[in-house]
Parts: sequence; structure tokens; C-alpha cells
Amino acid sequence: MKNEQENTDMAVLEAIDRLSKQPAREVAHLVLDHISIFILGATAKKGMTAADIAASMAISTASCYKIVAELERLGLMTRCGSCRTTGKGKANVYISVVQSLNLEMKDDKVRLCLMLKNGNTLQFNRDLNAGVGSHAMARKPDQTG
Repeated sequence: MKNEQENTDMAVLEAIDRLSKQPAREVAHLVLDHISIFILGATAKKGMTAADIAASMAISTASCYKIVAELERLGLMTRCGSCRTTGKGKANVYISVVQSLNLEMKDDKVRLCLMLKNGNTLQFNRDLNAGVGSHAMARKPDQTG
């Protein structure tokens, strides 16, 4: 059990590293999709297979796999293991690297803040008048002093 948790923790950290290298606009666009939000929320605490996610959302498994693959490619989720299916095969289990998400609209500005499982935050800011967006990765505060 401890080895499984260590593998999951390592996979999450690798995905967060991949996420930090992605184009901000692409990440923000995908995160704000209502199906992506549900998938990230459903897998925030525990890993799930694409079939389980699809069943909980009443969407096709094929559609779910496409979205999960895109979330994984960008580093927003990662594979954390596998489990037996009802047949003889195995299915990948996926988990979100996002701990929480906050979206704020105020004074012609939009701010999206993702709190990641390693304590870092990823912020996307957009001035609706200027049409220009920015993003920044913030590290968790130093806990030594």
C-alpha cells in the first residue's frame, strides 16, 4: 500500500512538472470546460478509471478517454496505477493533480487559480479589455522560518 502511494505521489509530481511547461492559454481553456472541471473534481481525492468517470457523468467512455488524454497530456492529471476490469483486462486509473480551483471575475478581469497537490499555485489572469492574458506559477511558502 505504501509503495502504491509513493508511486502515485511521484506520478503527480511528474505531471505537475509537465503542467508548468504548457501554454497558459491551452491549460486555462481546457480547465474551464465543464466536463474537464467535473473530471478534475471527481479524481481530486481518489483515482478512477475512464469508464468509471464516464459512467458517473453519463457520457460515452470514448469521449471521456479523449478528455482524460488531453488533461493528462497537459499535466492536469496522471495515471496512478491500474485495476482489473470486469473482463480479463486491466484499465488505467487516473488522478487529478489539482487540489482546488478558484475562478474570479472582477473589474473587467478574470483570474483563474489552481492549487496543485504539491502546494504550488498556478494563476491565469486576463484583462477583458486588453485581451491579453498572463500566467504565473507560484511556489508554496518556505516552511522553514
